[in-house]
Amino acid sequence: MDLGLQGKLVIVTGSTKGIGYAIASGFARHGALVVVNGRAQSAADEAVASIAKATNTPASRLFAVAGDLSTKAGFDAFVARVDKIGVPVEVLVNNHGIFDFKAFVDETDEDWQRYYDVNVLSQVRLSRHYLPGMLERKTGRILFSSSVVAVAPYPTATAYSVSKASQVALARALAELTKGTEVTVNSVLIGPTASDGANAMFGKLAAAAGAPEEQFVQGLLASIPTMRDNRLESVDEIAGIFLFLASKQGLLINGTAQRADAAGLRHI
Repeated sequence: MDLGLQGKLVIVTGSTKGIGYAIASGFARHGALVVVNGRAQSAADEAVASIAKATNTPASRLFAVAGDLSTKAGFDAFVARVDKIGVPVEVLVNNHGIFDFKAFVDETDEDWQRYYDVNVLSQVRLSRHYLPGMLERKTGRILFSSSVVAVAPYPTATAYSVSKASQVALARALAELTKGTEVTVNSVLIGPTASDGANAMFGKLAAAAGAPEEQFVQGLLASIPTMRDNRLESVDEIAGIFLFLASKQGLLINGTAQRADAAGLRHI
């Protein structure tokens, strides 16, 4: 299927590994020009080389642009480098973010500020920078990697849950601005996924619980009785949802919070 992504410039933040890497790889396979981003330039360079090899994509169609997007200075440097590519950004995937488990009473003001700076304000800045051009051209996509905790918050990850709910609200608000265009803005509520970050977290939690990691993960999945087949989602499965939302076939989907949870959420 032709997704209509050939030659379009796509930014995928937080794409040196995990879900972001899978999303960036998917766009590359469909002929897009892809900006790969991470905090370290070396990691971005390695990801670009890996994606180029895995997808048989010329290196000239992939751009490694590192930067700490949680700061205004980091944001300014990032967009300045992207702007030098000389092609308008047609798809923005706000994928970067931080996550940890911590009891609500132990989450400090600094913790809350960090979640806001990384998971929310940085994505506000990126969207504010690229949305006007999309509206002017009357075409474009903005996507947010949110989480099921946006609507089913964890009391042991309260700041994270609130930041993810903020992304959903932000996406919906921006979608209201797209009337009369073919610009769409959506968020994706991602469920338990076998990503690099999640696997590291599962290992940490399993160690704290004194249980083997596989046993811990299976116990977690078993606690979600409606989950489709009692396994973690794959990063490629999640990437496919982002690709469809960014495609020409996804035009009618706008202002939504798309569930990618294998029926894990027990509501409609």
